[in-house]
Amino acid sequence: MPRGEHPNSKANLEQKRFDNIPAAERREKGSKGAAVTNAKLKEQKTMREQMQMLMGMKVPESSDTTKKIHKQLKDMGIPVTDITYKMSLVTGVYNAAVKGNQQAVETVRELIGEQPIAEAAAERVQIVDDLPED
Repeated sequence: MPRGEHPNSKANLEQKRFDNIPAAERREKGSKGAAVTNAKLKEQKTMREQMQMLMGMKVPESSDTTKKIHKQLKDMGIPVTDITYKMSLVTGVYNAAVKGNQQAVETVRELIGEQPIAEAAAERVQIVDDLPED
């Protein structure tokens, strides 16, 4: 098997450096990269907006699954007008936390603004006495 210079050798990488490319080609590659990045960001924004819309929708009582969701949430005392997919998701996390799921407990604490003790201790300011003594 013939052996040649490795494609990632220093000599080959020097040829591929961005500052070794002519300015016109750099601009072209930069604009192509920016276009791809912008398209990805737009797609992510669209997905986020779609998820927010879905989470805000009322849960219909049309199927067995959604009837079960309605019954569970009504039994918890949640008004029918507040039964959305987001509420269903939040109550699901809450129920998992009550059953002892540690990750769900941490999620609930994060949602209500409580921090675990270790994180709160890490955020404390530590005063260091580094003044020279006379």
